[in-house]
Amino acid sequence: MKSSPRIATIGACLLMAFPLVAAACSSDTKDSVGEAANNVGSDVSNAADNAGSAVDDAVTEDTADEGSAKNSATAMVAALAAMAGGGEATVANLNEAAKLVPAPGKVTGIEDSDGDSIDDDAKATVETNNGDDKACVQSQNGKWEATDDEC
Repeated sequence: MKSSPRIATIGACLLMAFPLVAAACSSDTKDSVGEAANNVGSDVSNAADNAGSAVDDAVTEDTADEGSAKNSATAMVAALAAMAGGGEATVANLNEAAKLVPAPGKVTGIEDSDGDSIDDDAKATVETNNGDDKACVQSQNGKWEATDDEC
């Protein structure tokens, strides 16, 4: 009968040790998951910073005139390039990028006559200064570019 208390004592010790072992594994797992989450967060933050920098650089690139059509078109190109999927020529992507053109400037030529959500010719004309200044935003072989000419 003396073995019964001994078995109970060993069992109690094992039961008390189990949470410590489980907690140690859990801590390692938590550390690994936390590190992975931090890495993903850092990657997303870097991508957002890079996209913002690309737009900022585009706004001041190629021209000193902040209201020029080419400047607005270049900002649209940077925004389209930063979008998921490389800024596919969807009507939604072009309309979103067109929001960068300051009023009273406007973007024309975004059309979807067949209803497939893709712009018909992957081009849009940016107009500023009451239409006196125009530039073109277009996709050539999946790469967006801005030109000084009307589309």
